[in-house]
Amino acid sequence: ALFYRDGLKPCGIIIPANRNLSTLTKEEIEIAQTYNLSFILTQNVGETIENPKELLINQNNSMKDNQSELDYLMQMKQKLLGNILAQDRPKQYGIITDIHAMYEPALACLEDMHRRGITEIYSLGDNIGVGPNPKEVLELLKEYNVKSVKGNHEIYVKASQEGHKIKEVLPQHIKAHGQKNQMVADWTGKQIDNLENYPPYIELTSSSGQKAFLIHSLDEEIIDETLPTFDKNDFVIQGHKHFESISGNIITLRAAGIGDMGSELASYAILSENSNGDFNLDIVEVPYDRSNLLHDVNESSIPDKTDIDNFLRKKR
Repeated sequence: ALFYRDGLKPCGIIIPANRNLSTLTKEEIEIAQTYNLSFILTQNVGETIENPKELLINQNNSMKDNQSELDYLMQMKQKLLGNILAQDRPKQYGIITDIHAMYEPALACLEDMHRRGITEIYSLGDNIGVGPNPKEVLELLKEYNVKSVKGNHEIYVKASQEGHKIKEVLPQHIKAHGQKNQMVADWTGKQIDNLENYPPYIELTSSSGQKAFLIHSLDEEIIDETLPTFDKNDFVIQGHKHFESISGNIITLRAAGIGDMGSELASYAILSENSNGDFNLDIVEVPYDRSNLLHDVNESSIPDKTDIDNFLRKKR
């Protein structure tokens, strides 16, 4: 049985030392593969041990000084999984967008991807801005090795950190959004180290040659960049608008924790290949601790909470 709590990740399947590892069941092997878990050899049933990692074994399941538990278990795992590991599994990409410095929905989405064995994850930008936890969110994305494109809030914060005003960077865009973005960008910039320079878009290619372009917004004014060239057979996946919609081959994803809050679920997407090698996109919704998010908002010193308050309660 696997038990989950906020912030905890399953790390392995416990195998008592007095059990023959060759008796691992198909279900145990499939769980290890699905959730990307290792087998952890521990003490015998009914005994205690201070540190399971001090157990050293050889292939006869007896103690040996020159082989680590990890080396042995990796050998056993490869041997036991056999053809199961050799099977080709569809390539999967996790895609999240518009986290807006909200830790709890981001954590819920990333943990769900982890449980599904998805290790290649992308963000469509606006990881920060508006919300109360920019530093924690960026650390979380780094922990899960998330690759990101830049959104307008990354542009705002980067400009603030470099001593520029937003209106100097995006003079047209700032007219629509007002001075409050400047205050939030200044506050956010002080909470984090120098912000990474994200690319304007990321291009993925399926085994059939179909392309998927990951971008924050197709509105050039939003990110002040030249847009990629694509045709009707390509996927174009964007964020920014916070609500899910589809227009031809252009797919807009819902923001991670805002947009449609009636169900109080966080949202992300899985981009995968079908049997023909073409891309499919599936939307996944997962519960998250909204009470913790609201607490963080209330306790935060962020200068303008109007937007986040509206976002958390806004429905289509």
